[in-house]
Amino acid sequence: MAAAAGVSLLSGVFTPMAAAVIALGNLIALAQETWAERLPVIFLIMVSAAIICVGPGAYSIDARLFGRREIIIPLRSPSQKSCGDPLRAERGQAF
Repeated sequence: MAAAAGVSLLSGVFTPMAAAVIALGNLIALAQETWAERLPVIFLIMVSAAIICVGPGAYSIDARLFGRREIIIPLRSPSQKSCGDPLRAERGQAF
């Protein structure tokens, strides 16, 4: 099952599900390892969680089958103010 999930992840087919299978397998392995062997397993779980959140890449089979996901970050309106905006200093606006 782990080999199939790895091939699926590498080829970009069902990326979030393959990463979830890998993370689940690593969670099971985490309970059976000693502390020195747990750190790489924890790292693999974190990477799998990131892949689940990010999803497939632009050139994956998932992107061809289901379309690319586009994340649109809306611009802030002028009424919303932030004290940590570095562009305000360049535009000459006071904090």
